Parts: sequence; structure tokens; C-alpha cells
Amino acid sequence: MKSPERVLSLYQKICAEKNVSTQECIIEQLAAFARKSSELLSFRGYSLTLDSCAVLGELLHSDNFAALDFSDCVLTDEGAKLIINGLINNKTVHTLNLKVNDFMIRLS
Repeated sequence: MKSPERVLSLYQKICAEKNVSTQECIIEQLAAFARKSSELLSFRGYSLTLDSCAVLGELLHSDNFAALDFSDCVLTDEGAKLIINGLINNKTVHTLNLKVNDFMIRLS
């Protein structure tokens, strides 16, 4: 697992590369995650934009997190897919909470 202190700077770098504005609630939660060196990164109750989901999906490619809480984030199908796709090669996440969102992803 990489240093949690690097997570915030990685988020800002990905935002700059994608020409996406940072979202204050994400910065706050990443900073709290880094300070606590906690296993849980929680965005519970924050409305995440589609652009933020794309950035977070890319951020989740890194093995920095063990537990993620995206409950009640008003995620759409596309936003949820961006986040889930970011976890495909992640080897450290063991808990993912997606309860109370606005998506209906269908497996085919």
C-alpha cells in the first residue's frame, strides 16, 4: 500500500491532467484519510459529479485504500461504472459500500 499522504497530491494531479476542477468534499475526505492513516475512505452523503467519479476511478487504480464508502452519493449508472472500473486491478480494497444511490447497473 502506498503512502496515504500522496493520495491528495495524486488526486490533484489527475484532476489537472483531465482538466477537471477539484471537488472540495473530495479534498476534505482525502486529507482526513491521510491524517488518520485510516483504512476507510468515505464520501458518504456527498454528491459526486460525473467528472469527480472519473477522477476517483483513476485514483482507485492505486492500492491506497482498503475500504470505500460511496453510500448516498447520488451516483448514476455512469458514475458507478467509472468508480467500479477503477477497482478492477486494485488488490487492496476489501469493502465497498454503494448503498442508497441512483443507479441500476445490469450485469449481462
